[in-house]
Amino acid sequence: MYRSMPKYKIYARPIEEYPAESVHAAATMHMIQNNLDPAVPVEIAQQM
Repeated sequence: MYRSMPKYKIYARPIEEYPAESVHAAATMHMIQNNLDPAVPVEIAQQM
């Protein structure tokens, strides 16, 4: 399960930092990394 896990920290970067040819492609990568970021669910739960 964890063999594909990268060694670097997964977090949603600013959309300008994604190597994409369109804003839509960068937004897709942003959404995926946002869902994988372990800090995001904690922040959302704290806001509720």
